[in-house]
Amino acid sequence: MGGGAYESPAVGGAPPLPALSPTKDFVYKRNNLLVIHTAGGGVSITNMASGACIAMNEAGDVFHHATEDFFLNVGGQNNDKVSGGNYL
Repeated sequence: MGGGAYESPAVGGAPPLPALSPTKDFVYKRNNLLVIHTAGGGVSITNMASGACIAMNEAGDVFHHATEDFFLNVGGQNNDKVSGGNYL
């Protein structure tokens, strides 16, 4: 990280990640996990080793970024963007 702020990689078509306010957000980093609770009501959990991320922005949009295999169980409507691999 080199002392600078971590920035999640941009993924085309994804909802915006939570807006950051460095002096008001709660940021916690331990054991390769970066957890951010934003002052505006967003939250994100990022695995710093892989870049995988689960987040919800202030509007309630949910963002899952899997850098490896992914399992999802949905009880309602589901919209997927698949960039490669198998889609069942």
